[in-house]
Amino acid sequence: MNLREERLLAAFRGLPAPTHVLRPGTLHEMDGLVDGLIEKYKIQEAKIEDTIRDHWGSIIGARFMRQCEPTKIIGKNTLLIKVMNPIVRQEMEFIKKQILENLQSVRGCEGLSRIAFR
Repeated sequence: MNLREERLLAAFRGLPAPTHVLRPGTLHEMDGLVDGLIEKYKIQEAKIEDTIRDHWGSIIGARFMRQCEPTKIIGKNTLLIKVMNPIVRQEMEFIKKQILENLQSVRGCEGLSRIAFR
């Protein structure tokens, strides 16, 4: 299709007129683009946050399970835990080392070396 035909078609569709014609071969297959994006952004890989939530009971223990929740990973090595009240937060400070050991025993969480409470 030449530029004149493209402009006529654009006017018929109510679209802005093209300034140039796309040549065959300049368009990419959608499959390749989607596959590339999935690989680039690691969309299908399990996220560490999901792994932590799945194992939260064994990481934190039954006593604190409903009084806190994992919030996010800060940097590459710190798990931020949201605690419901200051008393529970203080109690969790005493067992912080055990929580960290439990966390590091979960597959995929070995690189986490710090815990922060908020």
